[in-house]
Formats: sequence, structure tokens, C-alpha cells
Amino acid sequence: MMHNKGAFTLLEVLMALGIVIMAVSIIANLQIRSLDRMLRDRDDLEKIFLLKRTVYESFLNPPQDQKKGTTKLEDPEVTLTTLVENVSSKSSLAPLKDRLRIVRTRAEWKLMKDKREASMITFVPKPPAEKKENKT
Repeated sequence: MMHNKGAFTLLEVLMALGIVIMAVSIIANLQIRSLDRMLRDRDDLEKIFLLKRTVYESFLNPPQDQKKGTTKLEDPEVTLTTLVENVSSKSSLAPLKDRLRIVRTRAEWKLMKDKREASMITFVPKPPAEKKENKT
């Protein structure tokens, strides 16, 4: 019987095949996690743009003081909450409390099984107090 010295044994072929399978499975797992992360980031970015639009709207037309405004959108499914507060007298912004209000805007949504949220805070000028005319 002749032995061919240039051929691989069955054990060598199986070990090489095992190494290739492990390398491919590691790369496939990385690709799946990368795709999942990309989809999450894309969804977060879309919701942050909605949140930013709501902040701009509340800057141009702010709700009443201490009033909470909630908006539920269906497509994409997200809940936007806006709260306008006066500046606290304990805050470092206390000298500006007669001229500024704080607008807190928060977005909540579900992505697959996760509950996601983002929030933004901005300052808006207080509208001037209306002067009442006294008729005498």
C-alpha cells in the first residue's frame, strides 16, 4: 500500500474546518450585533428629532406655567411630554427668574421589548405681564 505524503489526514481537515466555522460564527455574530445597534441608533435619532421639534414648538408657543402638555403620536409610536416651570429661587439662575421659564420636554417609546426615553431642557423668555387698563 502506498502512502501519499502530500495529502491531509482526516483529523487535520476536521481541525481546519472547525477553525473556519468558529471564525465565520464570530464574524456573523459581530455583524448581527452591529446591525442591531445601527437599528437602535437610527430609531433613537428619529425620536430625538421629534423631541427637538417639540422643544422648538414649545419655545415658540410655550404652554402655561406649571401645566403639563402630553402628545401621543401613533406613527412612530411615541409619547411627548412638555412641562413649563418657573426658575427656582434656590437656583443659580434665580436673578433671571422674572424673565425666564424652564421647559422640560421628554419622549418615551418602546423599541422591541425595551422602554426608551430621551429628554431635553431649554429656557424660554417669560411673556410680559399683561397690563390691565383702569377706567376711572
